[in-house]
Amino acid sequence: MDGDDILDVLVLILVLVAFLPITINQAIPFYKGDLGGFDTQIEKTALKTESEIVPIARQLTTNDIMLMLVVADEYTPMPKSLHIVSEDTGGIPVMQTININNDFLNSKTGDLINAKSTMNEIESNLIKIDLYAGPSGMRYWQVTEE
Repeated sequence: MDGDDILDVLVLILVLVAFLPITINQAIPFYKGDLGGFDTQIEKTALKTESEIVPIARQLTTNDIMLMLVVADEYTPMPKSLHIVSEDTGGIPVMQTININNDFLNSKTGDLINAKSTMNEIESNLIKIDLYAGPSGMRYWQVTEE
């Protein structure tokens, strides 16, 4: 062996000695079986992968509709009509229609108070919102008790 070959072998041995602890440290979870699968918690703050694949449906409440009305502006997408359907104490259906137009935008306070009073009749506070459409396109959103 030449002097250059001996130097190359020594450098190779030193590099292996330097990286061997790092390699073993990174390989231990693999050999223990701690990697992979749907139930593995990758980070402490991360959601489990299984819950991301099978999402839980979010329940809408009357507060979500109120927030939707509060933030409505002239750039609100179509349809700009909201029908709130509830039942009064006698079981008679009550419907309030809110059109998001210039009149609504100029005086939101009265319409918001009326919408809140109509939705107070919804006992469970959980609602369902549906989009009704016709041949001419989207017509209105309808809010009903779930």
